[in-house]
Amino acid sequence: MRKFLVTTIVLLLLIGSVSAWFWSLGSLPPEKTSAITLHVVSSGVSVREPLRTEWTQAKDGMTIEEGWSVKTDANGRATIAVGDVGESRLDSNSEVTLTTATLDAAGLGANMQYTLAAGRVWTRALRFFDLGSSYSVKTGAVVATVRGTAFDVAIVSTSTIISVADAAVSVVPVGGAVVTSTDAVATGMTASYAPSGRLMKRRLLTNAERNAEWFVSNGQADQAFDTRAVASRLAALKALGGVAPGSPFASLSTLSEQAHLTIAAKADREPLAERYAARRLMQLIQLVLNGKSGQASQEFARLENEMKSTGTDATARERVRLALVEVAPIIETADSNSPLFLFRQRLESLATAVSDAKGPNGILARLLAIEDRIDEAERFIATNAVQEAGIALDGAKSGIDNVVRESAPLMTGFTADDRHVIEAKIAGLRARVSAARLRLDTTFSGAVSADATSTSAIPTSPTSTPATIPSATSTATIPSSSDIVSIDVNVSPSPIPVGVTAGLLVTGTLADGSTQDVSAMSMMSVKNDQVARVNGLEITGVAGGSTGLIATYQTASGKTLTATTVVTVKGSSVPTYLSVTGSNGTAIAVNQATTFSATVRYSDGTRKVITPSTTFLMEPGSVGTLSGPAFYSSTPGTATVTATYTENGKTVTATTMITVTGSASGSNSTSSTGTY
Repeated sequence: MRKFLVTTIVLLLLIGSVSAWFWSLGSLPPEKTSAITLHVVSSGVSVREPLRTEWTQAKDGMTIEEGWSVKTDANGRATIAVGDVGESRLDSNSEVTLTTATLDAAGLGANMQYTLAAGRVWTRALRFFDLGSSYSVKTGAVVATVRGTAFDVAIVSTSTIISVADAAVSVVPVGGAVVTSTDAVATGMTASYAPSGRLMKRRLLTNAERNAEWFVSNGQADQAFDTRAVASRLAALKALGGVAPGSPFASLSTLSEQAHLTIAAKADREPLAERYAARRLMQLIQLVLNGKSGQASQEFARLENEMKSTGTDATARERVRLALVEVAPIIETADSNSPLFLFRQRLESLATAVSDAKGPNGILARLLAIEDRIDEAERFIATNAVQEAGIALDGAKSGIDNVVRESAPLMTGFTADDRHVIEAKIAGLRARVSAARLRLDTTFSGAVSADATSTSAIPTSPTSTPATIPSATSTATIPSSSDIVSIDVNVSPSPIPVGVTAGLLVTGTLADGSTQDVSAMSMMSVKNDQVARVNGLEITGVAGGSTGLIATYQTASGKTLTATTVVTVKGSSVPTYLSVTGSNGTAIAVNQATTFSATVRYSDGTRKVITPSTTFLMEPGSVGTLSGPAFYSSTPGTATVTATYTENGKTVTATTMITVTGSASGSNSTSSTGTY
């Protein structure tokens, strides 16, 4: 009997151990949580909490959130770290407020906006691979938005000056600018803006600006941050564990994962499956790093075949797309000498394959692949590989043109936010190609001046310093931009449907008859912005009709050249979103009133106040009375008001909830939800 009991206990322990081991094969560590932290670089840093007026001394490493403000005195400098996504560094005598500050739990995406009240702030953000993430810095004149770059924003007197060390920054006026000629500012360039948001000047950075202490130190800090952030993400992905492909226990690991998915709550299954997909991709990366590229290639081919077999399974494809977003930062810096380079190219192809080719994510995946070609071209420029850089830039330009042409009929079906992100990305890529071409031309023709005129010393980081002039044995013969005698401007596609954005290309003709792209150094305007609206190197149809487009370019000798063309816009714009605000907010006291104002957003991105044409209705059971756009409270409680607006056959609505209290209170914001 005792022997039987001992045997039973041993068997149970063995079964329990095997079961625990089997279960552990599919186990994942808890997702790490990320926070926004403030680091005091040098003393003299203060913070102000939301809805407070007093400033208090900042503590190094403290957590801050949306609505907080940070200020430095004459001796202070501070860094705001946003997980592994990015850093913003305040110079002395500067002040920013985190107007918007959201960071996802895994620290892979963020939506950050800083309002710069004084001084300057340098921002470094890793590249975002999703449509919903962005970094922006707002001043009284413009909003500068990025999705992966290093740039500086400074307020000098009444001007806003933006300088870019890496990639491109999309710049739009806050208000007041009649000619919306602000556009993307690309690597190695600086631009200044008037208080109205009007672009005043755009040019290459000078050598003196590149070597200023603020930018040299930030360039070094950027490199340190990149190394830290990538190492942190790599560690997080390695922590996912799992059994390596090819292991005899690989099949058991897959069964264990299926067991976890089976018992997981319905809402948790897809996020869990996405983490398993990220773990699998990380295992392939680890194989490559361990010198097992052949095995990694076989496993990757198996993954590709699985994706092909999913057919129209959108959920499975989205799962892999999100997993690719997780691992992308690890391999995006792999150059042609890295064992990850070919694997990186295959991941780019897979990202395009799993995304809906006609949807926003599919177009974004193609644009990100083009961005990699531009990165490659800039590396060629840095190593004096002139011909290779030119070929890479030509390929990138053709790729952008193809995406613009193929996506034009699809864009009207996207949400306004997705359309804005894609349009900004396209503008940024165009600007980067033009700026890289300009740096290539001016650097290798010796045209860059070390003391070009500037309103402030704003250089780029050392990593963006142009390459040295090639030796006399070089076969590259690139004409100087000072030889340009005329320009020509072209619109593609043309004519433009309402709500669709077309690209602009300015070509300069040199004295010897050759041509070069001078788009990045040209300014655009239209005679009638009610028909079409210019934003940098893009033009968007607003209403049916025709208008003149004017391109202006200033030669190195100071001569101003112009070119004009006629832009025709087809069709009509439609409303896409309705928002409602109240004069006294949505929390009011008994016997108070609030008057609503309705604003519609159109498919072309424009907005208009349309309160007189909007219908306001109050749901049954609501307290108070409604007369047109005016609401009058009578008793405590809540009221729901729905606003409806119709134009060109399209109806949009917005719902607002009003809270009536028994005592005087108020809010300066409304709570409304609109529909597309």
